[in-house]
Amino acid sequence: MIVKANRVYTYSGRDRERAPKRTKKVIIANCVTVIKTSAFNDCTSSLKCVSNMHGNITEIEHDAFFDCKLLRYIALPRNLECIGSRAFYGCRSLEVIFLPPSLRRIEDEAFGFCSKLKIFCIPDTVQELGEHVIRGCVRLMHKRNDTTLNSRQSDGAKEANNCRDRYEKYPLHKLCYSTNVTFEEINQCIQTYGRGCASVIDDQQMTAMHVIASNPYATSEIITAIYNANPKVATVADKYEYSLNPVHSTVWKWILESPKEYKHVATCRSNIDNGMKHGIITDKYGSTALHLLCEYNPCLLGDLEWLEKSTCCFGIQNKAGKTPLQILMKNGNITQLPIGVALKYHVKWEDGMKCILESTLANDANCLLEKDAETGLYLFMLAAVGDNSNLTTIYELLLLNPDLLRRS
Repeated sequence: MIVKANRVYTYSGRDRERAPKRTKKVIIANCVTVIKTSAFNDCTSSLKCVSNMHGNITEIEHDAFFDCKLLRYIALPRNLECIGSRAFYGCRSLEVIFLPPSLRRIEDEAFGFCSKLKIFCIPDTVQELGEHVIRGCVRLMHKRNDTTLNSRQSDGAKEANNCRDRYEKYPLHKLCYSTNVTFEEINQCIQTYGRGCASVIDDQQMTAMHVIASNPYATSEIITAIYNANPKVATVADKYEYSLNPVHSTVWKWILESPKEYKHVATCRSNIDNGMKHGIITDKYGSTALHLLCEYNPCLLGDLEWLEKSTCCFGIQNKAGKTPLQILMKNGNITQLPIGVALKYHVKWEDGMKCILESTLANDANCLLEKDAETGLYLFMLAAVGDNSNLTTIYELLLLNPDLLRRS
């Protein structure tokens, strides 16, 4: 079925079934267990989104998403067992892939030339690893002494194994790559290695918070546990955090106090200086954990109470010039922003405050009767007196919900 208006296609998994050329979004039918060979080869210049990759899917056959240039993100099914050769070859916009622990086989060049792929880790459960699985994934490449590897391995196997064991020295990072990660596991890791492990950056200059913020299976409870271990991985607390001087940076304090095995991080001063803005750690592309959270898990924003401490971070630009707030707006997720955060960040009426207010009214009108900790005013009052508010809409809000006025 193809809907011409928005070019949405429902894939049913029939033999030789091919999505139409101009398809932008694919919905996988619940009856599908295998994504067939070359299923989406005809929409290489249009396909952006694949939804409902449900747990019944166990295999993605070869060339299924070959050269889908615009596909930026896909949440793989929890019970996936095999990814065929060249299944995602040439998906040059793909930035994040989380492989489930059910995966047993990855065939040749499965993710070849995914040149923007930066968050990727091969789970230990994979028993069969093909050649050149991440060939051409330039963002994943990093220097390594090949003498530590089996000299009999082919270049493709060395390449994949480099990626496979790259997080052995970053236990919290490795946990955050798991699609089955639990709150208890995160807490145990932090207790074992110390709170400093939440500050450690990997070769992409990312903290564990960056990784978990991108994980489609993450929960707000897990994200909060990592935040509590070190709030500076996601927030700016005071004026001293605006300095890049290690003497004043709490981020540096955490790193320097971290367990002995992490001391090497403190020697990478030049890298960290390049990877910090306003005292918050950014990856090598200038993105904070909040950028990734807004991109991949916006539905969790409403459950993260600590976000009100990080409102200034919504304005930090990455190297592409995008702020977390702009990412929410671009992807149509501005209504996921809690109204308390929107008010503190001074979101403009025309940039989404009206949508946020209306969404709050529809989903949780009682939230508008919560008081701001600093002013003691109700949230709907703050919206009413804000410089960017629209009094007509506030008036309509009160007419529709007179209880707001009575209880205030």
